[in-house]
Amino acid sequence: MIAGGKPQPLTRMFLVWILGVLALTLILTSVLVLAWERSFLAGELEHKAGTFARTLAAVVATGGNGSAAELALSGSPELRAAEVRDEHGRRLWHFGPPLAMMRQDPRNILVLSKQVTVPAPGGTSVRQVRSTVALSRMGVRLHLIEAGVRIVLALGAALSAAFLVGLVFFERMAAPLEELAEWARDRDLTTPVPRPPRGSGREVNDLAEAFAGLMERLRADREVLAANERRFRELFDASPAPLLVVDREGYLRRANRAAEPFLGVDAASVAGVAVSAYVDGLPDGFPQTKEHWEIPWRLPEGEIATVELGVEPGLSNDTEESLVVVYDVTDRLRRAGELWRRTFDAMTDGIAVVDAQGHVTLANRAFKPYAGWLEEDAARRLREGNMNEWEAKKDGRTVHLRFSPVPGGGAILTVHDVTARVRAEERVRQALKSETVTVLASGVAHDFNNLLSALLLHLRLVEKDPAHAGEAVAAIRELAERGAEIVQQLLEYARHGGGTVAEVDLAGIVRSSESFASFLLGSRAELTVEVPAEPVDVCADAVELKRVLLNLVVNARNALPRKPGGRVRINVRREGHLAVLEVEDNGRGIPPELGDRVFEPYVSSGEGDSGFGLGLAAVAAIVEAYGGSVEAGSADLGGARITVRIPIAAPQRNAC
Repeated sequence: MIAGGKPQPLTRMFLVWILGVLALTLILTSVLVLAWERSFLAGELEHKAGTFARTLAAVVATGGNGSAAELALSGSPELRAAEVRDEHGRRLWHFGPPLAMMRQDPRNILVLSKQVTVPAPGGTSVRQVRSTVALSRMGVRLHLIEAGVRIVLALGAALSAAFLVGLVFFERMAAPLEELAEWARDRDLTTPVPRPPRGSGREVNDLAEAFAGLMERLRADREVLAANERRFRELFDASPAPLLVVDREGYLRRANRAAEPFLGVDAASVAGVAVSAYVDGLPDGFPQTKEHWEIPWRLPEGEIATVELGVEPGLSNDTEESLVVVYDVTDRLRRAGELWRRTFDAMTDGIAVVDAQGHVTLANRAFKPYAGWLEEDAARRLREGNMNEWEAKKDGRTVHLRFSPVPGGGAILTVHDVTARVRAEERVRQALKSETVTVLASGVAHDFNNLLSALLLHLRLVEKDPAHAGEAVAAIRELAERGAEIVQQLLEYARHGGGTVAEVDLAGIVRSSESFASFLLGSRAELTVEVPAEPVDVCADAVELKRVLLNLVVNARNALPRKPGGRVRINVRREGHLAVLEVEDNGRGIPPELGDRVFEPYVSSGEGDSGFGLGLAAVAAIVEAYGGSVEAGSADLGGARITVRIPIAAPQRNAC
């Protein structure tokens, strides 16, 4: 549309684009036309030169030099020089400047030579002559300039006409768009959008409809934003948490009712109050990033409360406001302390906090039943710096006590009632002992029956032949002493663990138990004992070590086949600071799926009457009580190997 005699930007843009395309098209077309015409004129000039050269050759060959001169002067205005030479190079005729000079200006002069066949004098034969002409190119150049001028004039006329046509066309096209723009500027998005003005073109009408739809959606979104803002203000005022709206300079804009106790003024009159009136140490300008930090807050009464400020920036892009949530840390700590106290009192283990002198400063309910008979012992241990765990017993109860040091002195005393565990362990020990005694007794009864049979045999010999009474009595005495020794060892093995831990020689125990072990194996197994000559002292109960040895022997015997040929080897040696006891056999070995589970109660790889799987569990319990270890593996003999390791006793006196 035209306003003030000047095209509007949209019309100007379209006109420039159309004129540019048209001008570029015409220029390219003109260049192509001129190039073609130049090529055509150059070809015509060359053809004309060739024709003129042949004509001159024919005229000169017939002896008409005068005719040739006349032809040169009137035949072609472009001719600047010419000559004809015979086959020997002799010049027969010449016109104008020398041709050598003409050849020095090829841009303006076209020099063309032609070999022409003409009749010889007399007309009886023919000969070859060379005719050369030099024509000026100026005529071609002038013709091209004239053609270019005509094209430029035609191009200007075409562009002028296109400009006028485009101006009228785009004025009519831009008018509906200008009306649509005026219509859009009059809209305020507070009322429903009326129907937009329509133009004559389908595209303009589609654009108007799309624009109207966009404005209607903007109006709806604005109503939603207004509703959300009202809802936000309602939630802001109804929030139980103290909320503040702060600008980037650190001044309050709004506050809800929950923040009034922290501000000392009505929420409606906080605008313009600086946050620095309540807190110190804020940076210049209120933080514009999401942050949380604890800070002292001055209450209206002058008291100081510890609060946590949570800043949520970008509440409003126009004013760069931030939403600040005030968390009362003091109240939260109080509630957390109450929860901690309830949890502390609900613990099943007794827990007490004691100072450096051993006095209880804090304890839960579970500790109170033990306080009277544990405090003195705990205080003494703490003063002595003895932080080791220990157990205490009273009225049939057993408790496990442990210190946990705290920084600054003192400790936390934990009391764990292990009465049920101790009683269960005692029942397991009694079951282990009963099971192993049963197994030993069954073996001893079988072999003891052999002793009685031998006694009766010797008595019958005496009855039949009194002369052999002395020899028979000696044999009977030896058998009786062997039986008494077996009974004594069986009684020692079965007695309740009343022994004491002392320094005992593991090698000596194995040597003293060799005969009893051989007796347990019977005739179906060969026993080999390998012990060093020097003592291998450990801190243990001798009776308990015998139980370990005999349990291992019985376990090896149960793994052997019923037929003779079994082998059992007992080995004792030192390995560094450990005493090692190994018992291996050539029996069926340990199944791979069991592995170290053979030391668990009621786990057995045996068959038939081999026991209830408590023998190796008893070995593990006894050895681990002395700080040792036990493991199972494959033996060199082909069966199983059980290896026991117990720390060697310290060399100083009374080390145990």
